[in-house]
Amino acid sequence: ENIVYLVGRADALSTLFSLAAVLLYLRRTCGLRPSLPAPTYAALAALASVAGLCKEPGFTVLFFLACAELVLRCRWRHFLGLVLSFAAVGGLRTWYVGGTDAGFGYVDTPIRYQDSKLTRTLSYLYQHAYYAKLLVLPWHQSWDYSYDALPMVHSVADVRMLAILAAY
Repeated sequence: ENIVYLVGRADALSTLFSLAAVLLYLRRTCGLRPSLPAPTYAALAALASVAGLCKEPGFTVLFFLACAELVLRCRWRHFLGLVLSFAAVGGLRTWYVGGTDAGFGYVDTPIRYQDSKLTRTLSYLYQHAYYAKLLVLPWHQSWDYSYDALPMVHSVADVRMLAILAAY
């Protein structure tokens, strides 16, 4: 139970700081004269960094805001500032942890260790399709999809290709 409480706190803290970033962004960009000066970008990057330190998806709040800016308002200056802030936070995170290699073994991520690039690509695409299915039909969920929980897709003749096509 203690682990569940800690994970719940990490989720809640990451959400808190991500929402604080969204609220700061909305406060600065809504109104008669929307502006995002450099200190606001720094504050957004700091909030995203703290959110990401609580739980990794928190790092994506700047990218989310950039996409929202592009789709909803199409202000290129704000979009570029948010994307550059996201890139700076991502670069800092990558530098701090020493790269993007998590060092998982074969049992954790068997797709990565497949020799065929086709098998790796199709299997990763099938994972996305499977997760999309779980969003729509959330039955038979598992807490761990490692090793052989989702079998590899080795060829385009596999019937699971239909799920990949449906997802994309």
